[in-house]
Amino acid sequence: MSGHAPPAGWVGRPLKRLEDPRFLRGRATYIDDLRLPGMLHVAMLRSLHAHARIARLDASAAAALPGVAAVLTGEDVARAMPPLRPLIPIPNPPRTYPLAVGRVRYVGEPLAAVAARDRATAEDAVELIRAEYERLPAAVDPERALAPDAPVLFEELGSNVLWHDTFVYGDVDGAFAAARHVVRERFTIHRYVSTALETFGVIAQVEPGTGLVTIWSNDQRPGLTSGVVAAALGVPQNRLRLLALDIGGGFGNKRKAPYLILAALLARATDRPVKYVEDRRENLAALAHAANGVMEAALALDADGRFLAIALRDVVDEGANLQNPTLHSLLKLGNIVNCYRIGAVRFEAYSVLTNKCPSGANRGIGKPAMCFAIERLVDLAARRLGRDPAELRLANFVQPSELPWETPVGASYDSGDFPATLRRALALADYEGLRAAQAAARGQGRLVGIGVAAAVEPSTSNLSSYMLATGRGGTSGVGEAALVRVELDGSVRVATGNVASGQGYPTVIAQIVADELGVTPPDVLVSPWFDSHENPWMFSSGNFSNKFSGTDTGAIVGAARAVREKILSVAAHLLEAAPADLELRDGAAAVRGAPDRRVTLA
Repeated sequence: MSGHAPPAGWVGRPLKRLEDPRFLRGRATYIDDLRLPGMLHVAMLRSLHAHARIARLDASAAAALPGVAAVLTGEDVARAMPPLRPLIPIPNPPRTYPLAVGRVRYVGEPLAAVAARDRATAEDAVELIRAEYERLPAAVDPERALAPDAPVLFEELGSNVLWHDTFVYGDVDGAFAAARHVVRERFTIHRYVSTALETFGVIAQVEPGTGLVTIWSNDQRPGLTSGVVAAALGVPQNRLRLLALDIGGGFGNKRKAPYLILAALLARATDRPVKYVEDRRENLAALAHAANGVMEAALALDADGRFLAIALRDVVDEGANLQNPTLHSLLKLGNIVNCYRIGAVRFEAYSVLTNKCPSGANRGIGKPAMCFAIERLVDLAARRLGRDPAELRLANFVQPSELPWETPVGASYDSGDFPATLRRALALADYEGLRAAQAAARGQGRLVGIGVAAAVEPSTSNLSSYMLATGRGGTSGVGEAALVRVELDGSVRVATGNVASGQGYPTVIAQIVADELGVTPPDVLVSPWFDSHENPWMFSSGNFSNKFSGTDTGAIVGAARAVREKILSVAAHLLEAAPADLELRDGAAAVRGAPDRRVTLA
């Protein structure tokens, strides 16, 4: 049994999730559930080659197929919009678009899009498009892509190195020179892709009278997407209405602004709403992969096994990602020293283009690879020193008495007890018993391994990674927006810029607001969707980077407390009492000690 007293309020109390009944009954609304009158459906012709020049692209037969309303090629799109804007400055940036123009640079890259009366007709039309290619050598290995004679994806750049920089914190050279021991290792990080049950989808509609572009999607980061899409379509953001419905799982890679732009261009061309939903093959091949790469790392230790410095050379394979590169590298800085007292850091990073699917966020971008690398170094150091790996970690952890702790790169560890946490884990696992069993097994000729690892997981995003890549000042954190409103009947409505994808946010939000306003969670309706014309939002709004507990809750509490102060101020006037003498409970404001002196929220 727990020794903790039950919570006095709703926060922290076990509660059946308020949002679950509609999901369990099949009453959720996903992007593919939405049907609009006259809606067309989209299919795309995609490249079968990693690198090739488009010698010929003939879509005339597809356009003539009955039921086809429009066919767009890369050349058509290039005439209809400006080039896509990278999020970091690139000297002489290549001109890229939602469809390939002149050349394809990865398997699955779309060349043409067809809008037809149904998906089957659109796919039949795609098969009628005649594409002829001149195959080109492909860059598929990030280290080989660094070579001067490697195939280059974009001639405008002159090489495949999209970005390269070195960051030094503390006296790294001095630490390695003074070290008694140095352990080194090379780590190869594989590609992977998150596979949510629901694939990416979008519906676009353009109102001919006002020019208002309305886009429904399951995009996880509408705050950033809104600006990108508006700029590409040449409309101010007040003429773009972006909505996110229920999201059927999202692990970071449900972000594809080019698809939203393409759907809107097809809607403009046809004067009809247009829907595109990936099939699973498209999702796996071309949405966004976690970047692969190579990490060469070294850890310096003194004679007592104290960690002195870490040095890392990080070569990240961005694929053909021009829009949002560098993050797989720079986010490693957030946990590069992990839980340890390490006084100096050198980080050399490369973002390298190859003929692969563009990289993107996929559940823990950059950070798991960094944690894996440093934990392997610690294991290698323990083996070198002949020390127990758990004991070596305990000796080098940041201690609770040292918190708040600022790492050499500027990350702040504000709370925690790393030694106690590891000791608790070792006790629960019966670590000593496991070691004894391991020794006995090895005496019998059986190899039994025991793994120990520690991790710091940065909570919420740190947009200063963009500052490091661009060299320009700007926001170095992340924020969220929240609206709390008490209706005339006393019920409460809440909206934020974050749409959940299964985490249980609506229930937690209802608990937070219920405590602040003296109501119950069922009295609080949390908007399940995002609407850029209705919800409060900002550039960093969205469902990403573990930011709900670290960021969103602050906005929700702040909005609820602002409403609470208004309620208390009005109630104080009506009850002729000081606001400090009032309390909110049971849907009313009452004078403490005089429960009959009360006014309800209704």
